[in-house]
Amino acid sequence: MIRTLVLSLRAVAVLALLIVVGAAAGGLGRPPGLSSTGVFSSASTPALADWAVAALHSSLQLGAELVGEHPQAAQVIGAVLGLWLLMPAVRHRLAVAYPRDPRRAYSNEERQAGFRRAGQRCEFDIWMGLARCKRPAEHGDHWLPHSRGGATSMPNLVAGCA
Repeated sequence: MIRTLVLSLRAVAVLALLIVVGAAAGGLGRPPGLSSTGVFSSASTPALADWAVAALHSSLQLGAELVGEHPQAAQVIGAVLGLWLLMPAVRHRLAVAYPRDPRRAYSNEERQAGFRRAGQRCEFDIWMGLARCKRPAEHGDHWLPHSRGGATSMPNLVAGCA
């Protein structure tokens, strides 16, 4: 149910993006019936539908020109949009195949062992990875976050400062 809703919302977002790009490419201007506050009037629904169809038509013409002149760029754009639309389904399959670790927190012994392994220093980098933080380790945390499927295990423990 949720996955279907997310896929539907992503499809609507792609359609809206195509309409906006088509309106800009076709020089259609603002949609009819749009007030300065961003609210549509219900009386302009047929005109708005005609504007949206014209914008989609302009977007398709632009896509056809892109494919004719730059086929590799069109393939890349199509692949990125396809992956973006399918990502919720892939995440769901991965979550079913690899369930989350039921234990979220590290024990005190595991944290202390991680601090010893790190030399009692924070393991995070500073200055865009050019140097290691010199502060003392105070927290044991997941390198790959638990919310993203990271296991509560010693290889995934990172010592961090406050």
